[in-house]
Amino acid sequence: MAGEETVVGVGRFGTGRDGYAAMTKYAKQWPNRVWAIEGCQGIGRHIANRLLAGSSLAAGAGARLRRMVMASRLTRTNAVTVNDVLDGQKLLEIDCLDRVYLTLSVPNLVVGGQVVSFLNQHEGMPVPSPALLERRGQTFRRAVMSFAGANDIPVINFTGKKEKTRPGVLADSPWPERKIDQVMPLMRQAAATGRSQVVAIGVAQEYQRVFTGSKSATDTGAVWFTYQRVDRRVTCYYFYLWDTDFGPAFIKICAYFPYPGKIWFNGHEWAKRQAAKAGISFRELSNGFAASQDPHGLQDICDRLGPGTITSR
Repeated sequence: MAGEETVVGVGRFGTGRDGYAAMTKYAKQWPNRVWAIEGCQGIGRHIANRLLAGSSLAAGAGARLRRMVMASRLTRTNAVTVNDVLDGQKLLEIDCLDRVYLTLSVPNLVVGGQVVSFLNQHEGMPVPSPALLERRGQTFRRAVMSFAGANDIPVINFTGKKEKTRPGVLADSPWPERKIDQVMPLMRQAAATGRSQVVAIGVAQEYQRVFTGSKSATDTGAVWFTYQRVDRRVTCYYFYLWDTDFGPAFIKICAYFPYPGKIWFNGHEWAKRQAAKAGISFRELSNGFAASQDPHGLQDICDRLGPGTITSR
C-alpha cells in the first residue's frame, strides 16, 4: 500500500522457500518499502524470521520489528500485531461505524404454516402449491431485468471458473472474487455525476435460507402441501447504489421466497460526505481518515450516525 492506503500491489505466496523468493522478487519493484507483519509469534513468524535473516527490512522499521520479534520470542508474550507496528505513528484516532450490514426479512413468514396462509389469503390461491413460489420468483427476475434494460443499468454476472494457479481469482478476469471490487469503477463514474443512482445490478448464485414445499396425499387422493426452510443455492440480486449522503452501498435481495435481503453501506464514507458539507478539512484513506484539522468536529459527525439517520434516508 502507498502512504495514503492506496493498494498498489496484491499477491499470494506460499510459505516455503519458493514462495518467499517469489514474494521478495515481487516486492523489489518498490525499493523504499517497509514491511508490516501481523502475528510474528504465530502465523506470520516464518515471514518475519526470513525477512530478519535476509536484512530485507528498512533500517528504522527493521530495528524496531527485530526488537519486538525477539521480545515476543524470548518472553513468549503477546504476538506482534499491525497495531504494535503502528504504535506511536498514528496522526488521528476516530471512532466511527465501519461496514454496516442490515438484515431484511418479513417477520410473518418465518415458519411453514405462514407460507400456506400467505398463498391462501394474500395470493387468493385455494391450493398452496410450491409452483406458485416459482412463478413469483420468475416474475421477480423478469422485473429486475426489465428495470435494468429500461434504465441502461449494467448487469454483472458474478460467476466464473476459479483460476487454480491464482487462488481467489476468477479465470479470464483480473478482478479478485470480491464483488465490490468489480463495481468500484462504475461507482467512481457515478460519483462524478453528483446524483444518487443505481450503478449496477449484480447476479450471483448463493446459498440462502428459503422455503421448499413437499406434497402429500391421503388414501382418498386428497392432496396437501407442507413447507420447511432449507439451505438452497438460489439467485441473488445486488443492487449497487451511489448515494450522495452515504456514498457506495448495495441492497441484496434473494429471488426466492421469502426473499431475504441485506443492506450494506460504509459509515466512514457517510462521515466523509458530512464532513465535506460541514467544511471540515481532512485527508482521507481508502476506508477512513488519515488526518483532520478539526478532529473533535469530525468525531461529532461520526457520533451522529445511528438508526435514525439510516432509516430516514
